[in-house]
Amino acid sequence: MYSFTSERKGPKMADDLLKRTTQEIQGRLKQLEPLVREHERLRRALSALTGGEETPKPTPKRRGSGRSQGQRAQRKQTKRAGRGERREQVLRVVGEEPGLTPSEAARRVGIQQSQLHSLVKRLEEEGAIERRDGALYPASTGAPNAPAAESSSPDPAP
Repeated sequence: MYSFTSERKGPKMADDLLKRTTQEIQGRLKQLEPLVREHERLRRALSALTGGEETPKPTPKRRGSGRSQGQRAQRKQTKRAGRGERREQVLRVVGEEPGLTPSEAARRVGIQQSQLHSLVKRLEEEGAIERRDGALYPASTGAPNAPAAESSSPDPAP
């Protein structure tokens, strides 16, 4: 059998819980209000700086990318080079300073070493670049202390 007081205790506890929960939510909303205003202010500032465009959302992590998260963050967003542009850049850099290491040439051109490797391989096949002792040289430049090429023209008769 239930007494009158026990029946009153249940609804009173529910009322107290509801009141406490309501007060906690109101307190938390009051705490977050300045942060919400700051968020809106920062979003407007970003929109003004980027011409109304939002920054791109981060792409989901891919499997097997081979790069750590820090390396992905360091990658520069650069404009894609035009057809033959990297080839000309490599030829110019190697022509200006024969004997560059591939890593230094890649750094000066602004590309990854793997990109430079495939480009140099093609240039070697074309005969535009030579690789000697791990360094890059224009094909027309002789190696240091290399014997001079013999002339194919006949010597004038005395």
